[in-house]
Amino acid sequence: MLHFVPVGPQGAGSDAAPLVVLLHGAGVSSWMWVSITDRLSDFATLAIDLPGHGDSRAIAWQSLEEAASDVARVIDQEASGRPVHLVGLSLGASVALTVLAQRRPALASATLSGMHAGAMPNKMFVKLVTRLLVPFCPTSFFSRQTAKLIKVPKDDIPRFVSEAGKACGRDVVQACLDVVDYDAPASLRTVEIPALFLAGSKEHHHIRASLGRFAGMMPNAHAAIAPGLGHGWSREDPDLFAATIRAQVEGGPLPDGLEPVTATDQKK
Repeated sequence: MLHFVPVGPQGAGSDAAPLVVLLHGAGVSSWMWVSITDRLSDFATLAIDLPGHGDSRAIAWQSLEEAASDVARVIDQEASGRPVHLVGLSLGASVALTVLAQRRPALASATLSGMHAGAMPNKMFVKLVTRLLVPFCPTSFFSRQTAKLIKVPKDDIPRFVSEAGKACGRDVVQACLDVVDYDAPASLRTVEIPALFLAGSKEHHHIRASLGRFAGMMPNAHAAIAPGLGHGWSREDPDLFAATIRAQVEGGPLPDGLEPVTATDQKK
C-alpha cells in the first residue's frame, strides 16, 4: 500500500467533509502539498506518495497504469463513503487522469495541472535528457536548484531537499519516461465527472496547447491558464491553487486570477 498523509476532519458517509486526494510531481513527495492542505483545513485531504517517491520509495515504479491502480486502492480503503475529489500536478496529473480512464474508484471531480495530451514533441531528445539528468534529482545540489526554480520558500528548502532525497532515481527516470510517452486515452470521452485542466502561462508550449484538447475531450471538462506562473505554480501561488481546488469541490466559478481556455472539439 502506498504511503499517505491524512489531514483535516475525518469522517464517513456522504455528509462528511469532502475528501481531496493529492498526487505530487516527479522527484518530490506528498510533502509538496503542505501549503495547500493548510489552506483547505476544512476539507479532509489525503496526500499520497507515488511509487518510488517519499515514503513509498520501497514500492517500485512500474507504469502509469500500475501507479493509478495503487492510488485507487488507497482511495477505496480511505474514502468511507465520502465524495472524492482528485488533484494532480505534473506526474501526479498523468496518474490522476489514468485513474479516471480506469473508471475506478468513483470520483466527484478532478483538478489536473501541468500535463500534456499526446506524446511530447522531440520525444527522443527529451528522453535522452531525462536519462542523463533525472537520476540526479534526489541529490542535494539538484534538488536545491529545483527548489529555487519552483520558488520554494527559503525556510522550506531544507525539508524539500530531504524529501527529494527519498526518491529512487531509477524510478523517477522511468516515471518521467512514461510521462513523455503519455497520450490521453480515447476512453476519457465517456468520463462524465467535472474535470478542470490547468497550466501556468510560463509552462512548455505543448502543455499549454493541450488544455483545449483536454477540455474538448471530456463531456464536463473545462480548462484555464494561471497567468505569470510556471509548472510548479502550486508553490508559487498557493492561495490561487487552493482557491481553485475549493471552487472545483464546491462547484463554484473559477477564482479571479485564472483565465478560461476555449475547448477544441474532441468529443466526436
